[in-house]
Amino acid sequence: MGKSKIVRDIVHGYIELNNADLNFIDSPIFQRLKRIRQTTANSVYPNANHTRYEHSLGVMQLGQNIFNSLRRRDQFANNERLEEFEKTLRYACRDRGRK
Repeated sequence: MGKSKIVRDIVHGYIELNNADLNFIDSPIFQRLKRIRQTTANSVYPNANHTRYEHSLGVMQLGQNIFNSLRRRDQFANNERLEEFEKTLRYACRDRGRK
């Protein structure tokens, strides 16, 4: 079994990251997202710190919640198409921090 990690998100609670997630998140292009601010409300709320990195982790968690919910439905249980769709979208939904 590969490495895994659990991170605490202020909005989404605990997010479990598997080996594939960690490999993607540890890539330099994803790490760049830590320097890009998601919110412009810093002058009004100076303690507000929300980066594209944090936002992307939250988006990943919400997507995972959707797929987990679909799997609990009878028509999607053990559905190979759903599994393949999840693999395709898992990283496509994340912000890649392009120039």
